[in-house]
Amino acid sequence: MRSRSIIVLCIAVLGVAGAALGLPCDVTANNGPTHYPSITAALNALPDRDGNRLDINGLCQEKVMVANHVNLTLEGHNGARLEVPPSTTQSQPQALSIRTSDTITVRSLSIGGKPNVCGALSVIASRDVWFYDCLIENGGSEGGVWIVNSFQVFLQNATIQNNGNGIRVDGPASAVLQGQWGPNPPGTAYLQNNKTGVTLNTGALFSLRGDTEVHNNNVGVSGIGATLTVCCFNDNNHPRIEDNSAYGVLMRGGEVQIQSQLIVQHNGGHGLAFVGTEARLWDCFVRENGTGQFGGVGVLAIGGLVDVQRTEISGNATGGAIVADGGTLRLTDGQVTGNQGEGVDVQSLSVVNVFGTTVKDNRGFDVRCAPSSSGHGTEETIGKLQCPGFGHEPDPVPGPKD
Repeated sequence: MRSRSIIVLCIAVLGVAGAALGLPCDVTANNGPTHYPSITAALNALPDRDGNRLDINGLCQEKVMVANHVNLTLEGHNGARLEVPPSTTQSQPQALSIRTSDTITVRSLSIGGKPNVCGALSVIASRDVWFYDCLIENGGSEGGVWIVNSFQVFLQNATIQNNGNGIRVDGPASAVLQGQWGPNPPGTAYLQNNKTGVTLNTGALFSLRGDTEVHNNNVGVSGIGATLTVCCFNDNNHPRIEDNSAYGVLMRGGEVQIQSQLIVQHNGGHGLAFVGTEARLWDCFVRENGTGQFGGVGVLAIGGLVDVQRTEISGNATGGAIVADGGTLRLTDGQVTGNQGEGVDVQSLSVVNVFGTTVKDNRGFDVRCAPSSSGHGTEETIGKLQCPGFGHEPDPVPGPKD
């Protein structure tokens, strides 16, 4: 069979999803008269051409494999749902698996896995795959969405919940979770009630765009050797990472670019934690993190370089920011105020640069430096300063000299 295009249109409307549960699976193809009892049967009957379309109603309990297709659309109606059959004992494939395909759109379809047995959705070795308004849930430890060696996978106004990994991206691969911004249609993307909202492995590129809510997970976003970008907002439609029980974001290595009014708040541990990461933040709000048992700071920079511009870091339980283990933290034209603990704690062999950022009214010192650390910048914008090395290079061998 020659390559074909598949578009799967998924809109999950939580209030109506239950309407499909009492109805049998009913699928038509290309507006034809034939009614198929399963998505798989309809796929097998498609003509060998681009631009095919399936319209789905009812509850379809099956595993669907879409392979070697181009420009196919799957559209759900009236709360249509695809879910793993109750008798499933095998973890692979997922309820919906898209492989070696191009230009796939899924709309108005809720997709469910089987907790701790089988995940909900996978996209493998594919490109230009779009999910619109889909509910993706109940993947358990096997996960909600698994993206491998695939590029330009978009989840628009999706709700992804009750999984181990809400979204897992194994590089090289790229994926976007986005809600409303700019000309995009109204709606919010939710990533909620997962063990980890997003897991990014080496070579992965993941973006949050527009009106997105990453909340009530254990960790919001976790990455190793990956790239995370956050952008795009209009009016009150900000990306938000909040109310996660541990970290908001935890990145090890890799790169982070945040250039929107991202709100990071009310996370149980550190709001943003970077370990050996090159990170740049503009116009963000990092506030009231560390609500859990062990507290947390707004920004933690261990090694690496973290450049923070026009950002408010306030009200965090253990302090505003910590920079440690040879890291560099740059603070430009922002505010670090009202944090419990130190405003900025500069630990051994680390550097803080403060240029035009107000660092005042924190419970501890506004800037405190270890003897082997250093600080530079606009001292007049800092309140309580305990930093003998401010304006000097760090002493690699602190202590008395002969």
